[in-house]
Amino acid sequence: MYSIKQVSERLDIPAVTIRAWENRYNVVAPNRTEGGHRLYSEKDVETLKWIKTQVHEKNMKISDAVRLLQESPPASATSTSLNNKYDELKAQLYKALVNLDTQEANQIADLAFSLYDYEEVFHHILVQVLYKVGDEWENGVISVAQEHFASQFIINRCTQFLRILPVNPALPKVMAFCPEGEQHQIGLMVFSLFLKKKGNDVIYLGPNTPLEGLQIC
Repeated sequence: MYSIKQVSERLDIPAVTIRAWENRYNVVAPNRTEGGHRLYSEKDVETLKWIKTQVHEKNMKISDAVRLLQESPPASATSTSLNNKYDELKAQLYKALVNLDTQEANQIADLAFSLYDYEEVFHHILVQVLYKVGDEWENGVISVAQEHFASQFIINRCTQFLRILPVNPALPKVMAFCPEGEQHQIGLMVFSLFLKKKGNDVIYLGPNTPLEGLQIC
């Protein structure tokens, strides 16, 4: 999702013009944050880009361009398929993480959780971004620092839900850990969240846990 400033800079359209097209002609209907700020989807951006082309390059009146848009929407302005509905957020989150931008990454993650069920966000956005981060690190595209930052960010977001999901005391406790030498814990984390949602009290120990250390548990 994009702010009006980002859309304005990307398309070279003044923000006041975007607001006018939106309010007077209903060209797009952006989402709003809790604070009332506009959030434009990729579809909105493509629609505004198409309108700009008709008005500025083809010398069409804005009213005629809007009428044409309503009668025959361009392919680029149609809605995305269900399989691609997460792509925009994934791309934005990945960019924020490799830029080591905690504030932007948190804003994008918060938006994702406000739009979709948390399981959707974990499986279709957070985990997919983590896979991409791992692949890009292995291919030398990003640094170790960027990979560690992204991984820790996603693990921290998952850990928040482990703390707040309710527990059913009638169900058994579950101890979740990776064996000694295993550092990759995202699969364990997602499975632990699944159990916690079912009501199990999950004792999460994380990666690289020697069996000897479990004797006191």
